[in-house]
Amino acid sequence: MIMKKDQLKKIIVEVLLESKLSKITNVLERETFNFLNRSLEKYKKDSKKYEKQIFENVYSYPLRFRVRIIVMRDINAQHDVATVSGQSSEKKNTSYLDLIITLNPEDEPQVYNTIRPDIKGFFRHELEHKIQFGMNKVANKPILTAEEDQAYINALDRDDIYSYFVNKLEVPAYVKQMYAVAKTKKISFQDQCEHYLNNAMLLDYINDDEKNKILEVWYEYAKKELPALNLESKGNQLVTLLLEIKLDGFVSQISNSIMNFIRQSREWHIIGMDKKIGPLDKSTGYRIKRFADYETPINFTLYFAIQRTNKVSKIGFVIDANSGDFNDDPNILLSVTLDPNQEPKVYSTLLGYIKDVLRHELEHMTQVGINQIEGREKPELEKIRAKINKSKTDKYKYFLLRDEIPAMVKGMETRAKYEKKPIDLIFSEYLDYFIEQNMITEEQKSIVMKVWIDYVKKHLPLAKLS
Repeated sequence: MIMKKDQLKKIIVEVLLESKLSKITNVLERETFNFLNRSLEKYKKDSKKYEKQIFENVYSYPLRFRVRIIVMRDINAQHDVATVSGQSSEKKNTSYLDLIITLNPEDEPQVYNTIRPDIKGFFRHELEHKIQFGMNKVANKPILTAEEDQAYINALDRDDIYSYFVNKLEVPAYVKQMYAVAKTKKISFQDQCEHYLNNAMLLDYINDDEKNKILEVWYEYAKKELPALNLESKGNQLVTLLLEIKLDGFVSQISNSIMNFIRQSREWHIIGMDKKIGPLDKSTGYRIKRFADYETPINFTLYFAIQRTNKVSKIGFVIDANSGDFNDDPNILLSVTLDPNQEPKVYSTLLGYIKDVLRHELEHMTQVGINQIEGREKPELEKIRAKINKSKTDKYKYFLLRDEIPAMVKGMETRAKYEKKPIDLIFSEYLDYFIEQNMITEEQKSIVMKVWIDYVKKHLPLAKLS
């Protein structure tokens, strides 16, 4: 089933918010253990003076709050059992997040690995509450009616843990907590939920029937609101969507680095120091640089070739790229020819084309070799490509090759977003060049346009069409 555009937008907002909250959780976790290590050194020097230590910090993005981490060391505390507790609160326009850790110093630092998942889960749980109400509230988060609010308070007052676990404010907080803990422990979400509620049963907080009801509520919430929990399922439209988001960010990162290098190379060119760019390939006139080695999300080496000459197209540059995967050594060669008389005014336009060709080649990277992703179109046979290249009337069929359609469309979608134009307008402008070169006809352009637009509607529902 293909999700509607509104559904996908809602999911993207949730995914991006979840990503930001996960980053905050990781920062808080890191600062907690840095503080534990620092405070332990102080405790060793003067155990009485530093039996209790407090760390405070203020965060302003994407949530505004003050965190207080309180570490209490007790030589008489039970061994191998550290307690992690705390709360989220708001007072006088200030949002607080308090974490309290009590432990036996004789167990340090070995006990840190034991409490790490609990600390991460605690922070993720409380951050969820931060976005439910108060100064950090997010618009679409649940609101309790007066009756529900009173029932929530009553559940806390009478230690009705079951009602607390299934309260609509606590369900998302607990599900996010369980997910964070599961990832840290490297176990399944379901196993962590079972483990947590089994402990609650051992403490007589809930019974077996209540446990099963809680699991049903938590799993239903996770299934509906956290599709990221099911990313392992192949062919899931959200999996594709998240990969596209990740690759878009990756392309922006590389493109900006390349543009910075082009600006630097211009300065070298002006003072006659082109050799600093890289060795000269005398057969092509390009200076070639091994630009960078990347490992994630795509593993490849990027080579960048550049030359400057007055004999360039009227737009001031020519750009091309090729990719290959030879002996499990994937690489991309990006080449740019620039008219130095039109620098730097062409840079803004050039950046859009760099994004386009990089996204195009990255798509090819996912079709074959060590970066191959299941479900991606496999490269067309070389003999078919050769036949198209030789033909004088069927050049347009190159744009319809099964592996070129997604590469062409996703590359141009990246440029369309950068230039803030409808994607079909980018398609049209691109194909018009080949009409001007007498390589395709207007009729053939219409055939290609229809195929590409159909692909957009099916696979890229968030892309803007005229």
